[in-house]
Amino acid sequence: MVSPAVFDAMVETANELDLPIDSHVPLSMRARVAGPSVDSIEHLRNIEMDCASNAAELHETRLDLLRNASGLPGAELRSSLHSLQRLPAIDAYDEAQCDQTLATLGATLQVPTLRLGAFNLAPPPRRPDWQEALSRIPPTVREEWRASAIELAENPVQEFTEFAEWAMFLTERMNSQGIPIAAGTDTPILLAIPGYSLHSELEYLVRAGLSPLEVLESATVRPAEFFALQDEMGTIDIGKKADLVLLDADPLDNIANTRKISGVVSKGKFYSAESLRGLLQEFHQDS
Repeated sequence: MVSPAVFDAMVETANELDLPIDSHVPLSMRARVAGPSVDSIEHLRNIEMDCASNAAELHETRLDLLRNASGLPGAELRSSLHSLQRLPAIDAYDEAQCDQTLATLGATLQVPTLRLGAFNLAPPPRRPDWQEALSRIPPTVREEWRASAIELAENPVQEFTEFAEWAMFLTERMNSQGIPIAAGTDTPILLAIPGYSLHSELEYLVRAGLSPLEVLESATVRPAEFFALQDEMGTIDIGKKADLVLLDADPLDNIANTRKISGVVSKGKFYSAESLRGLLQEFHQDS
């Protein structure tokens, strides 16, 4: 919701402090203008506006609506803009226009959060292991999420389905053009169980066209690079932090094998899956 002037001031300050910048595309700006100024963009949202044949016209309309003559609260105004312009922008997709926009994002990490944006393609409640994962979160949240899952299953939002297909398409196109992709989930938004949702995101990224190796890098190498910590973590090398996950099956054969965890190495200490389950049970008892 920031204005271009505020956006520019924040970018200037972050650069002075040598801080990485993670951002949405501000509603008041086009992706090709905001994107090159930041290090990472979340959710793919508003990039569809800059991929439309009438991108300039859509942007002018949005600027007019952002004047907010009706005095809507910020969250309501934002939602209304997305509902009004998102699908028309996708319908007006223009390949040449989009390629011009993507060309400006070559050095900007993209975090598609497909688990969120493409939710309707594989909702967690349809997964056979979701109920088990749900049992690991606090009881009050668990019951609320069960009710939400039923509501979402019975009343799917068509806008979410159309954006889901667009998000998968755009992620594949970005990857094919060499734009860096990172794994993120926006936990706990929209029934995102910590940990579990990251494995789901990896599966979505493969479904979008990334190779299993590229997907593993999206959750290891790319985050380390974003924080300029690639000399300390992100890959298994001598001298780097000993934070590892040991699997019982090869994720390069099937990315779902990232769920087959045999053990974890944290700060150089090994924990078997059995000992981790014991620690989890103790945590639940204490809480």
